[in-house]
Amino acid sequence: MQFRRIYWVVEETRQGDRSVRGVFTSVSDLLDRYLDVLGAEKPDSLRLSLVKLDQVGDPLGVWESGQFSNLKQELQQFIESGEFSIDECERLSGRLSSL
Repeated sequence: MQFRRIYWVVEETRQGDRSVRGVFTSVSDLLDRYLDVLGAEKPDSLRLSLVKLDQVGDPLGVWESGQFSNLKQELQQFIESGEFSIDECERLSGRLSSL
């Protein structure tokens, strides 16, 4: 089993208050445990950050509501490195476009 060094951080904004709602180790977990169960209680806005553990500095990527259209293209480097599969990125991109 590969030790994950890249994590998804999910932040929600609701009525002007932003809070971290989850940290996920994979695209599948992000989809299954958060995005697919949002239901009718969707946040006002959503921000996803891709961060590397044990590292000081900026996130590897940050995407916010209304700006998810380039996500699949921007994740290409992680597909090439084997961190994510094409299918995972397509599922994530498709799900985020429906928010």
